Amino acid sequence: MSSWLIWIILGLILIFIEIFTHKFIFSSIGFSAVITGILNILGIEKFIILLILFLLLTVLNILFLRKLISKYFIKDK
Repeated sequence: MSSWLIWIILGLILIFIEIFTHKFIFSSIGFSAVITGILNILGIEKFIILLILFLLLTVLNILFLRKLISKYFIKDK
């Protein structure tokens, strides 16, 4: 199985898990995995570079997008 396919399948599974949690953590990681899979298709082959990009994208998603999305979609009681 190709590594890009593993990244994308893992990302889609994590995005699906988000349906049950509603905290935007799993989907942040999932979006990062899907983007990493796409970057792998586009020609980035070294695993260490993909891993660093995945971690960087995940941190950026959690820090910036989670705050923005939770402001509009997650309502505290």
